[in-house]
Amino acid sequence: MIKVKVIEILDSKERNLKWLSNKCGITYSTLYNFAMGKTNAVSYNVLESVCEVLECNLSDILEIQKD
Repeated sequence: MIKVKVIEILDSKERNLKWLSNKCGITYSTLYNFAMGKTNAVSYNVLESVCEVLECNLSDILEIQKD
């Protein structure tokens, strides 16, 4: 299982998904579904934009968890 840690990072920076959506130029619904793990796929563009705005690496926002 892959855990998405975007919300935790946003909380630590005192930001929210609306802010991230505006900064990335990605729709709120796309980011919400990604952050909540409600999607089966995410584009490289979304991953790259989120990492750039949050100034982090993929390993900071995605984590593989054993079931």
